[in-house]
Amino acid sequence: MKLVLLFTTLAVLTTAVAQEEHPDCKYHGETYKFQESWPNNCARCTCLQASTVICGPDICSTCKYGSPTMYYPHKGFFLDGCKTCECYDGIVSCTKETELCEKQAAEENAARIAKELEEISDADLRL
Repeated sequence: MKLVLLFTTLAVLTTAVAQEEHPDCKYHGETYKFQESWPNNCARCTCLQASTVICGPDICSTCKYGSPTMYYPHKGFFLDGCKTCECYDGIVSCTKETELCEKQAAEENAARIAKELEEISDADLRL
């Protein structure tokens, strides 16, 4: 019994000493364990000795998009037809078509129909 108690006490003391040697890191309201890593924007951060947090390098990927392929910078915005797109660390995300594009498409369709009707009328006059 005394031997079990001795080993339990030794294990608890070893854990306490290890935690004291390598305390947790606090970073932007979050707590991280010693040697734990996490993403921070385009960088990786790591919890090191003495509660020190090291982050870097903050290198974000550019985006390849479209045909022909175009390259866009990190956090860059661009248009793809009627969609607004954004590049974020190598990933492109686009919105749906905007109201302006829907209105433009409706106006173009109305103009096309009017032109077709005009051509039909001209053909009827020639008969």
